[in-house]
Amino acid sequence: MDSITDVVKSVSLKTGVPPPFIYGAGALLALLATRTAVRALTPPKKLKNGSSFKVMITGCDTGFGNALAIQLSERGFTVFAACLTDKGIEGLQSLATTQTKYKGLRPFKLDVTKDADVAACRALLEKECHEGLYCLINNAGIHAAYKWELSSMDAVTKDVNVNYLGVVRTTIALLPLLRKFVATRKAKPSLPKPRVVIITSIAGIIKASPLGSYMASKHAAQVFGVTLRQEIVSQGIEVALIEPWYARTPLVTALDERKIAQATSHPPEILDAYGGKTAIAKRMSRNAFHTPVNNILDPQTVVDTVINQVMLFRPNVHNLVGTDAKIVGFVSNVLSQEAWDATVVKNDNAGM
Repeated sequence: MDSITDVVKSVSLKTGVPPPFIYGAGALLALLATRTAVRALTPPKKLKNGSSFKVMITGCDTGFGNALAIQLSERGFTVFAACLTDKGIEGLQSLATTQTKYKGLRPFKLDVTKDADVAACRALLEKECHEGLYCLINNAGIHAAYKWELSSMDAVTKDVNVNYLGVVRTTIALLPLLRKFVATRKAKPSLPKPRVVIITSIAGIIKASPLGSYMASKHAAQVFGVTLRQEIVSQGIEVALIEPWYARTPLVTALDERKIAQATSHPPEILDAYGGKTAIAKRMSRNAFHTPVNNILDPQTVVDTVINQVMLFRPNVHNLVGTDAKIVGFVSNVLSQEAWDATVVKNDNAGM
């Protein structure tokens, strides 16, 4: 018992979260573990392989999208892998042409913020997906802004355009192809339902500076996914939200020196209000999210969760990935606003 108390005290000291809430989170995790154990006795029905079903993924240049494109093609899916860069296309195309197990890869260029690109994507899929689209995975993401006053409106707009409007634009354009798969399924009722998978992140659930702009865009994507499901579930289309803790991808690990330079280029009176130019640069240099992040996830953990939602006959609507995501998501809901704000500020000041 003492060891449990010691662990709780240690977590409380590191996070600033009061021990009672940590015990509550532990109890919740115990309930989730029990539910998982019960489900294990009756495992859900899954696809054995991709059966040449058509899957479309955005943001396949690096990170989750790249890994998903490769691993789903290994499982027999035909994967339309949307990349923003020529380099991303070339890397996947090389795999497709040199290794038989990746023959299902179909890399192409797509900027989810451009109507013309999305229209061209839809035209491509209409030509190639004769039985319809089985799964759309909205993965493309960006983290362009920092603290509100230290960010340009251009950076805030980029966050919204990619993380929210890009998801809406792409999904709405491809819904007819998902419905086409529904029609195919009527003739083959043994097939699973088509689905939209949206990778939002824990950032779509909690509210914490200095990620305000990023989180606002992810909250919007989260709401889009939930309300979209309410509108299309009766049409035979599922929606699954992936809500991972921060993972070791370029979005978290790759520092953008230009972003730091922009944030520290404001007039001295503004910089001084946030601790001064040196302190701001130090905070922003901690990682690409500019905030202390413990227990960064192995990206494969997230990829495995997404693949599971692709393979399941009935995907889960909400999928929190990582113990930290479950604990922090719970704590953010039960703490008072004052206590949560204090925790966020303490975390932002850590190491300063």
